[in-house]
Amino acid sequence: MGRRGRVYGIFAAVILAIALPGAVLMHERYLALAPDWLTPILAVAFLWGLVAAALHLGSLVTARLRSPAFRYGVSIPGMVFVAAGALSGVWLLALVPLRLVLDSLGVDAGWRRFAGSTSCRSPSPSPR
Repeated sequence: MGRRGRVYGIFAAVILAIALPGAVLMHERYLALAPDWLTPILAVAFLWGLVAAALHLGSLVTARLRSPAFRYGVSIPGMVFVAAGALSGVWLLALVPLRLVLDSLGVDAGWRRFAGSTSCRSPSPSPR
């Protein structure tokens, strides 16, 4: 039983190591694009996703059925957080060559909001 727990612990650590960088970078990007009143809501959602992912992965150490409340309140938000973070990280890495080409061509920095720059805080686009 101890061996199974250790192996699963390594698996959970690898899953989180893949998902967390993308999740953190995208959270920063969402905050840069969102209006100020939405910032606390996004912060709470990010924190709940992180906690839910940890609780979900921790609960899988023992195999048993979970209640619907646990599945809807913890498992689904936790796995959405892990999946979105992992896919965001892959997407941001895939856009690195595009960013380098556009930077070398001197293209306006407005595209960075969507193509992944953690250092730019662009104003929201003005309506035409």
